[in-house]
Amino acid sequence: METGRKADLVLLDMRTVNFTPLNDVRNHLVYCENGASVEKVMVNGQIVVDDGRCTLVDEDALLAEIRGFAPDLLARHAEVERLNAAFTPHFEAIYRRCNGQSLGINRYAGHESDWLTTATS
Repeated sequence: METGRKADLVLLDMRTVNFTPLNDVRNHLVYCENGASVEKVMVNGQIVVDDGRCTLVDEDALLAEIRGFAPDLLARHAEVERLNAAFTPHFEAIYRRCNGQSLGINRYAGHESDWLTTATS
């Protein structure tokens, strides 16, 4: 490392639920951390996240703008769901047919007769 170079750095609060109980930090980062532990981020020497908040974008304004799109999005989604309802009986038939096929394995607890009766009825 050289003095005067710009840095990229992420500081995490390791007291959060994502790091509790702390075992292998690498595993926690890959499998548990969802961003909730991020305290500060520096990119190219500039702080872009401070106290878990983005410094370059007004997140509250951005979220408000996105929420403004919700009514139109929900209306369009409702129409798609209405059109897709025509396929429901066909998918249910496919599901029942597939569910009735034995795979030759039992990954369920209990007796096979119990879950087969439930799955095919």
